[in-house]
Amino acid sequence: MRYPTLRQAIAALLVIASIACRAQDNSCDCGTHFDFVKSYMERNHAAFRDNVPGDRRAAYAKFCADISAVILKDHCKTHCSYFIDRYLKYFKDRHIYIEETFPSIDDQDTAAVNLFRQSYAFMHTERMVLDSQAMERLKHRKGDEIEGVYYSFPSDNYTIAVIKSSGCYKGVIIESSTKLWERGQVKFILSPILSPGKDPVFSVRLYLRDHSLQQKTVHFNTGTLTELFLSKNRQNAIKSAIPFEFRRLNENTHYLKVGSFNGPLFNLLDSCYKVHARQITESPYLVIDIRDNGGGADKCYQGLIDFAYTHPIANDIGEIYVTPDNLQVYQHELDKILADSVAYGEGAADDMRSYIKKMQRAKLYTFAAMDNDRVSYNTRDTVFANPRKIVVLYNRNTASSAESFILDAMQSRKVITAGENSGGYLGYGNVFAVAVPHSNMTLGCTTIRYRKRRKLEGVGIPPMVPLNPETDWVAEALKILDRR
Repeated sequence: MRYPTLRQAIAALLVIASIACRAQDNSCDCGTHFDFVKSYMERNHAAFRDNVPGDRRAAYAKFCADISAVILKDHCKTHCSYFIDRYLKYFKDRHIYIEETFPSIDDQDTAAVNLFRQSYAFMHTERMVLDSQAMERLKHRKGDEIEGVYYSFPSDNYTIAVIKSSGCYKGVIIESSTKLWERGQVKFILSPILSPGKDPVFSVRLYLRDHSLQQKTVHFNTGTLTELFLSKNRQNAIKSAIPFEFRRLNENTHYLKVGSFNGPLFNLLDSCYKVHARQITESPYLVIDIRDNGGGADKCYQGLIDFAYTHPIANDIGEIYVTPDNLQVYQHELDKILADSVAYGEGAADDMRSYIKKMQRAKLYTFAAMDNDRVSYNTRDTVFANPRKIVVLYNRNTASSAESFILDAMQSRKVITAGENSGGYLGYGNVFAVAVPHSNMTLGCTTIRYRKRRKLEGVGIPPMVPLNPETDWVAEALKILDRR
């Protein structure tokens, strides 16, 4: 399969912009917004120097000029974040983002719905006709095929047919719980992109509830378009949304699945670890399943790492990029922590004060080591005799803090990792949201880089034991434990 070059991608954007906006005459300050984002990233982004060294300045300038040219030809306010996202994709940093919010439309208000359905956005949304024969064919597509009928989760808002069309895949509405979408409208377009993993990866043009446009990356894994929260199997979709599962696999082995390390889940997860601690530490084997865990907060896995701990865990050295803007966002974050210290947890304010002091002492536009430029270690008072062996399962959708868990767990003599390369959200962190002036957009910019982990950004952590995605990974984990 051939993939578009950057020049072809830019040309495609020009076509999209001209077609979508031909009938509109809206004024738009997208050029101003893009200039702000570009300037902010150049001044404050922790990954900017890594991505734009001296010998790439000319290519970067040309890329920015091409994006500006696209924006000048577009008059649609709803496309601005899409173009800025194209700019952000230049950087090998999977944490950065642009988000855009629009006034909410009450789909229970008949007058508001009727007005929206007469809008340019609704009337010019692409449509496809799916006859009964096509629908019957899609219903019988296998789980490992992209085409098929998908259901949204955890809410049941949409049923969508994904059908191949001109080298891409289009997601077409079959049923919608909101009147803002109707049968036959195209909700998203998937374009394949190269990936080091085995699972297909797509760039998606996604139309949100109000038909505004968003660009993102989507992974397909055994019948699920993960980042779109769509699955061919309704029951599997519901199950994947459960953050914690614990069960016995056999007389010697327990299974523990953690679906997310999201910060707000801290109390729930910590309680779950403690509730099952006795069972875990009385059995010789444990399978920890963090497939599709997109990360969250490192504190959410500390109680889990207790079971794997054998000796001090070395941390990579993080470096804060010292700029006036980054210092300001850290001070703002400290204010938020002090206003709700219970939610943020013990020690959060002290950590933030420490980072601010390091930044204040350092020279501007340099990197300040977060731990005094030396490797720090996490220790535990107890080394549990059981479990003696632990298999950690992960896949391409395992990312960010979940990958930090993998790196910590791999330092244990008990742990064997299995699966496929993780997502590769490792090299940069501490992302903070910055409002784009005079817009409804928010820029997420990373402020720290990691000395060793940067080489894994976009590549991911290779498992000790690669697994075939067509096999039952839990069954494979039991085989691994039997062999060891």
